[in-house]
Amino acid sequence: MNINYAGLAEGDRVSLAVAELSRICVWRADANGVLRDTHGWHTADGNHVTAENWPAAIHPEDLAGLFEIWSVALKDGTPFDLRFRGKQADGSYHAYKAHGLPLCGASGAVEEWIGVVENIQCELDAAATARMAEERLRLALQGGSYGVWDHDLRTGELWGANSISQFIQLDKPVTTLDDLLAIVHHEDRHLITGIASHESVQADMHFCHEFRVVDPRTQSVRWMEAIGTLIADGLNPPARSLGLIREVTEKKIQRQRLEYEARHDPLTGLPNWRSVTAELLALSSAKRSAALMLVWIDGLREAGELYANNRGWTLLREVATRFRSVLPGDEMIARTSTELAVVVPDATHETIGAVAELLQDALEGPFEIGEGQVALSAHIGIALLPDHGLVGSDLLLSADLALSKAKSGLNGTTCLFKPALRDDARQEHDLNADIRRAVRAGEFELFYQPQVRLDDGRIVGLEALLRWRHPEKGVLAPAAFLSVVKKSPIASHLGDWVIDRAAADIAALNRHRPACDQIRVAVNLFSRQFAHGDVASTIERALATHHVAPHLYEIEVTERVILRNDDDTIRSTLTRLRDHGCPVAFDDFGTGYASLSMLKKFPITRLKIDREFVEHLERSKEDGAIVDAVLFLGRTFGLSITAEGIESQKLATILRDRGCEEGQGYLFGRPMPLNEIHTLLNTVAA
Repeated sequence: MNINYAGLAEGDRVSLAVAELSRICVWRADANGVLRDTHGWHTADGNHVTAENWPAAIHPEDLAGLFEIWSVALKDGTPFDLRFRGKQADGSYHAYKAHGLPLCGASGAVEEWIGVVENIQCELDAAATARMAEERLRLALQGGSYGVWDHDLRTGELWGANSISQFIQLDKPVTTLDDLLAIVHHEDRHLITGIASHESVQADMHFCHEFRVVDPRTQSVRWMEAIGTLIADGLNPPARSLGLIREVTEKKIQRQRLEYEARHDPLTGLPNWRSVTAELLALSSAKRSAALMLVWIDGLREAGELYANNRGWTLLREVATRFRSVLPGDEMIARTSTELAVVVPDATHETIGAVAELLQDALEGPFEIGEGQVALSAHIGIALLPDHGLVGSDLLLSADLALSKAKSGLNGTTCLFKPALRDDARQEHDLNADIRRAVRAGEFELFYQPQVRLDDGRIVGLEALLRWRHPEKGVLAPAAFLSVVKKSPIASHLGDWVIDRAAADIAALNRHRPACDQIRVAVNLFSRQFAHGDVASTIERALATHHVAPHLYEIEVTERVILRNDDDTIRSTLTRLRDHGCPVAFDDFGTGYASLSMLKKFPITRLKIDREFVEHLERSKEDGAIVDAVLFLGRTFGLSITAEGIESQKLATILRDRGCEEGQGYLFGRPMPLNEIHTLLNTVAA
């Protein structure tokens, strides 16, 4: 700010300059104390303080005292000091101090007064803040068991480290750096010496170290924390380290426990995916190759269901123990969600196959569980660092794709990642997106395949089969999309649509048919419909909405659907539907190892003989024996039987003569849309 001093007397120019430079207010008064002028002193409304308005700038309670001091000074002609509160523009008051000095002439009489007024509110606030900070520090030091760390780097004198005596018994006072090093754990001494040498200090001269001290008498170990900074004298090297020291043993133990829990699986105690990621990152940073192996243990879930789930985790630990016993070096074995992960350092394409064989061989012997034994096998997916990914998530994706490929094969399959697997995954992702679009666009529809009574050829039922009327590819059969739908959450939504659409269609077909000539519909359910949502209620609502009798609405389930869900959930759902009046068919019977046990566990009303046993029935004695066995089971359990895959009249005759009641296949009709079913039924009726 430029001040124009032109036209001012020399004394006024000096006063104004002093006020501007020092940010204090300068005032002058005549010999009688009447203000003559002020520089830098203003009232609350922004006007210069004058002889007339200056009392308005003072707190009313301070005026009497101010007048008294001023009067005495005028009477005696002596300097004075006083304090008062001055009013501010916002109505608040700040603290001020004023000094006055009489200027005398040659005769010794006072000719005028000069003085200064200074706003000291900031100084008082700073002092109050400092007092509060000192009090807070005092309380913090008391409450947090802190001691003050003050180390003279030139003399070696150390002050404050005796606070360690609160936690260990000292043989002598700690007054030098050597005294402190004598009780510091030998593995941590470099942290302390590094402060003095600046080696363990940050660029901004701050340090924070945790170190251990050892009790000279009991040899017990306590953790300490030193926080501070190096203090330099001007441009010279740091001469002191100053800070705080406190005991942090319990916090250190708690943090170590939390860090362990964060990196280990709580059920098995094995390292978790976070540990795997850290290990892979360390290997990558060291420019070392490695393999990430994801191991899916077949039979583990079934064992958990048979012997209680906690035994499943026990088995998983035993598997890890066997793996450890056959692995040659420092491989990490971890648990990641549903499988085990093995990190093999320095692995290559040439060596990883042998490691996989070791893991497969380790599972050959049975596992003891309770009083029984369990046989386990494994699928293994492998990805190599850095060939198949440089970071944990990339490598995991590659290994997971390889594992998915391995799981599509026989038990004991190992698969090494190939770039083509990622291409397949992208195609599946694109297909999944297209399926979601198709659901929104209403491109899915139901086709129906007739089910006939073999003794007279009468159509007694229809199996609802999903089709996709693609705008570019035409009508797509389930083989083109169903595997992706089953793995997607869209399966539940699409499955509910199938339930309702099938109920509406069968209601329309039966609307004008006599009660004795009503046709049933068979509906396949997705595994996700049992796992997510109340599928029984969905079916009951559909039947009520479209006025369909429950005995005309058959539920088809496969062994795969049952194995992928909780037994109790499946059983309770099917029992509820069976009690409601819906028949329950077991599809693809005989193709799985658990088919026979499921006849006892679930409320089945119909068995469907898989086409695998039907298509070669004319020339295969083995298939004939299996068909006869299924027919015998059906008669024994009081179940209806439907044979699938009948493509010739000769097969139909053979099955009828063996006692099979109903059949389904191209002989009687391919899957067709609803309008063609109407035409077929009308043709048969005519």
